Amino acid sequence: MKKLPSTIWPMLASLTGVCLLAGLLLSGTYYLTGDAIAETEKKQQEKAVKAVLPKYKKLETDTVNGMPRHKAFTRKGEYVGTAIESTVNGFGGPFTVMVGFNSDNKITGYQVLKHQETPGLGSKMTDWFVEDLAQWSPEGHPLKLKKDGGTVNAITAATISSRAFILAINQAIGACVDTRPDTATGATAKTKGGQHE
Repeated sequence: MKKLPSTIWPMLASLTGVCLLAGLLLSGTYYLTGDAIAETEKKQQEKAVKAVLPKYKKLETDTVNGMPRHKAFTRKGEYVGTAIESTVNGFGGPFTVMVGFNSDNKITGYQVLKHQETPGLGSKMTDWFVEDLAQWSPEGHPLKLKKDGGTVNAITAATISSRAFILAINQAIGACVDTRPDTATGATAKTKGGQHE
């Protein structure tokens, strides 16, 4: 019986060619759409900052603890609040929340910028916590779920997403509490645990 020729090398060559072609197509697509994606993300960020802060005329942006921080001022330079972009790992992967604070460091709102949480469960964080956060004050303790001894109701059947969301908010609180300028000196007031010293 005649021995059949080996087909492994032609198969390897074909697979290598397909992988190279796919890689080139993906990198080409990213190159062509990268700027558009970045522009869309920037507009989404600007829209979220406007949604969570009181009215303002100018922003100063920097980072604190690796998080983008947007300090807002009136036309005359009066401080009106800060928006913090906080990212944590949830049940489905990383998600990002923009959290707004007024000049008294009270939470004025939040916007979920991106997430991969389960639709109908963890995805409810986009509006589930509005009431709880509106009642929080800088004089209060860090936010915790009721299951963890706090006052915040977890999303039903989405405890991991809820804990991650509260972590994102607490990270934002920690990054915000040192941003309120001292009106007498113009220096930034140092705070501890959400309270001014």
